[in-house]
Amino acid sequence: MNLLKDIKDGSKEYLDYLLKYKMLILVAYLVCQLGIYMLIGKTNYFIFAASFFTTIFIISSLVLMLKDSKTAILIYNISIPILPMQLYLLNRLNQNSIGATMYFVYFIFLIIGIRKEKFNFKKINIKSKYGIVTIVYFFLGAIALISSLRSAYKFEAFRLTFIGVIFMILYSLILICLEIKQHDFYKKIILFLCIGVAISGIPDTFIALYSLILSGENTHLYGVLGSNFMLGYTLMVLPFILIYAVNKEISGKYNSIYKLLLLVEIVNLCTQRSRGILGALIIAFVAIIIIDYKNYKKYLIVSLVILGCITFNVSQRGEMTEITESIVNSGVPKVEGNVASDKGFFYQLGEQARNRSPIWSAAFRMIEDHTYVGVGPANFKYYFQSYAPELKKAYIDAHNIFLNVAAEFGVPFAIVFFFSWWGTMFKSLIYGFIKKKKHNKSIILPTFIGMTSLMAYGNVTGQAFITSKHPISVVPAFVLISLVTILLITVKEQTISND
Repeated sequence: MNLLKDIKDGSKEYLDYLLKYKMLILVAYLVCQLGIYMLIGKTNYFIFAASFFTTIFIISSLVLMLKDSKTAILIYNISIPILPMQLYLLNRLNQNSIGATMYFVYFIFLIIGIRKEKFNFKKINIKSKYGIVTIVYFFLGAIALISSLRSAYKFEAFRLTFIGVIFMILYSLILICLEIKQHDFYKKIILFLCIGVAISGIPDTFIALYSLILSGENTHLYGVLGSNFMLGYTLMVLPFILIYAVNKEISGKYNSIYKLLLLVEIVNLCTQRSRGILGALIIAFVAIIIIDYKNYKKYLIVSLVILGCITFNVSQRGEMTEITESIVNSGVPKVEGNVASDKGFFYQLGEQARNRSPIWSAAFRMIEDHTYVGVGPANFKYYFQSYAPELKKAYIDAHNIFLNVAAEFGVPFAIVFFFSWWGTMFKSLIYGFIKKKKHNKSIILPTFIGMTSLMAYGNVTGQAFITSKHPISVVPAFVLISLVTILLITVKEQTISND
């Protein structure tokens, strides 16, 4: 009952606003659905049925973004993680050009939505407390544009640069310049971001559960809606969901919503079978238990359920079954004194770890030839087969966070990006313990834990911040910039206070 009440109370003002434009929304909805039906006819009922939700979401979210500046920012944060779901349907309808354009549409509506808000542009003056942030953003934006200009496929590079770099920088600067002092508003941004991330993982979870029930096979989606891509940005918000669900004094009136989000993520994570996610989750759970040890029993129960299910799922993978057999057949010396095979358990694990090495080797060679500005955003896939002709499969990214950024944008971009990112992380961590302890558990530590988990996962299993293959997704980049910007504001703005 508390959950339903919280959802009703939290959504009332938005529903009231939408009802003012119900006829406009209805007409737009019917026109869009008619267009979709004309495109696919009766060939794919599933896509047509799925469009019922995505169409109404797009129309409603865009209308809501015109309500006021705060609503525009909140809806933007819930929409960007969900947008790839809508772009997937457009991709199936062969309307990729419309799909890519949606990022521009949402950003334009964001600008329109915040037009009446008071901004303090002095904050981003080079001599201000955000001066270094401004310089870093200017450098990264300039290098990204130069890299796009020098790339082989310029249109695709420029499109991804604007969607994944320029829009992210401008969004961050908008948040910084806003004269909004309430700490609870930034916590609400995190809530909407977490909701968007949780919803974005539902298609992969649905497919996994559906396949398990019908065939007993644990099948997952690939691409932007798939588990490998989705797990990276899920790790960034997971500490918030865990800590806010367990600590009502932090989440306040949204506690029941965070509990629902936690349930969604438990189901999602329990279906996963990625080996890389195991280590990242262990880091996250151990760190969370340390900082909130009074609730360690609750975290321990959740961690045992999730890690236990993932471990079982990993053990059922074909290659892991072979490893298990090798433990018995060749990796254990016999009592009779026979010498154990050199192809035992750890040898096999090492062989599995080498799966990424050909991709990384190609990325290193690519960086060697394009050191300063990279091959260009979205251009990795075009160069890959030239640097790895022995591989029959083409890859769209380097399957490693640092290598992917360095290969596409160049080493200077990668160095500045990662040093500024982690410089902010460690500086905020130190500053939190010295001066802003009250924000440690609510903002600073969850952000640090999430980013650390992402690095552990993304540099082994592989995580791209932006994917260039349709449907395009910039969700990891957006989640990163949104959380880091909120962290910056929390640390630098002395006047922010809880309502």
